Amino acid sequence: MFHRILMRLTVLALSIAVVSACSAPPPPATNPPEDTTSPPTLAHIRTVEMNVGTHRPEILVTADGHIVVAVVEPGAQDDPAGKVKHRAYLFDSDFAAMGESFVLTRITDEFGEPADHRATLVNGELVVVYQTLTYADGVAPVGGPAETYAETQSLMLTRFGLDGTEQFRGAIVAGATDFTADNFPDHCLVWHDDLNRLLVSTGTTGAALKLREVDLNASVLATHSYATSETGVQGVIGNSLLYNAGKLLLFSATGPAPGAPRLAATAILADFTLGSTLTATVADREQSFPTGNLAYGDFVFVGYISRPAGGDVAMESNPYYPYLKILDGESLEVVADVAVGDGSAGFSHTHPTLATLGSRLFVAWSRRDASGISPQVVIDEYQITQP
Repeated sequence: MFHRILMRLTVLALSIAVVSACSAPPPPATNPPEDTTSPPTLAHIRTVEMNVGTHRPEILVTADGHIVVAVVEPGAQDDPAGKVKHRAYLFDSDFAAMGESFVLTRITDEFGEPADHRATLVNGELVVVYQTLTYADGVAPVGGPAETYAETQSLMLTRFGLDGTEQFRGAIVAGATDFTADNFPDHCLVWHDDLNRLLVSTGTTGAALKLREVDLNASVLATHSYATSETGVQGVIGNSLLYNAGKLLLFSATGPAPGAPRLAATAILADFTLGSTLTATVADREQSFPTGNLAYGDFVFVGYISRPAGGDVAMESNPYYPYLKILDGESLEVVADVAVGDGSAGFSHTHPTLATLGSRLFVAWSRRDASGISPQVVIDEYQITQP
């Protein structure tokens, strides 16, 4: 069991709108600290609120210090060009909107309805990988996992300039029908600098997952398959990948499975075989969906979701909350375990993702809106301090 220090941060009730800046404290300096070896501490600065109805944020920071947030945000059903499912927003370093948001995905006759997405920045472009589904009657189900009712699933890749100009769109996997072999919800990705390609991890309906090497034109260059186990990769979906300093890690978790809830970091070696796995257990909380991560100096931050162990499985009555683990970058020992936000309940699987701008940390996640019915993306900003 990892050494664990649980901290709960006091949150200041400050927020700004997504398209115009309201009164807020000036942002802290964006220069990274000289000392990146001391264990970091976090101080909450403010909360940024996006539109009600936004969900599953992917937060990214560009080379010139701008902030990109790609979200689920369904549009009008009768849009003649096809119903919009995902949008991207571009902000300056103080979350002032830079131009209009732009459409990332729409429902199409060929590939059906876009669903889960992940995103990264590569060579100044926004790269989005997303799942699509088709249904027998053309209508998505109201509740439950959509894949249960789908006829086909596709895994798509699209690239955009940050001015909203689409550069490419194509299928990594088109029209999969055997979901025991290919199941695309809650996938994850990372750009591998040395191999100059994307690595995209997807699940199956069984206890196995696949890692595809993919170029920026959606061609699959190689595929690697892995089985889950108690001592290895913990779950097939809701994971995240980190490539840093020549090392590739896959973060996974058990979620509401029986036994001690585990969050794991598994090394993927240069030949794409699995290396060692380190797990962190928490006695009284589930740990699930470690969907966000980043390297910061000599540490690794991992965003995940949690709730009391042993409760109702239904997220409506027993919601998840966003958390953040800080790991020693070498040993992967847990040096802090932080509850994010003001204690508000998350919406569905909450989907925390992370980004830094100098010594500023952004944790983006989906909370329940005031009505408790709709999702709303919020971004909690923290100042990272290292003594």
